[in-house]
Amino acid sequence: MGEKKRKSDKALLVQSTITQSFGSKASREEFVEDFLITVLSGGLSLEIADTFRPFLLKWCSQAGALPTVSGLRKTHLDHVFEKHMKGLANKIKGKGISIVFDESCDLMDRSVLNVIGGK
Repeated sequence: MGEKKRKSDKALLVQSTITQSFGSKASREEFVEDFLITVLSGGLSLEIADTFRPFLLKWCSQAGALPTVSGLRKTHLDHVFEKHMKGLANKIKGKGISIVFDESCDLMDRSVLNVIGGK
């Protein structure tokens, strides 16, 4: 009887570990995407991730999931961009909008394209 109990307990442990693993993977992905959205929404460069890494590793349990800047670009940026574009498309779907494109120069005399949208 004791042998069956140990096998049952071991199977339960393996099952809960697998469940936790899937849950934590989704949580890590969510952390990375939220970090990426926050950085980009704030107008910051992705390189800030490498600067924040020591701080995040010290204070945030999910920080180990944060890839390097090149990893963010290769693995996560396209997905976050697609999600953002779908969200924008849903917001303006069926609404009349106007878009104005204006080319100008910045303080360094580089060409800049300003895009303004409205109803």
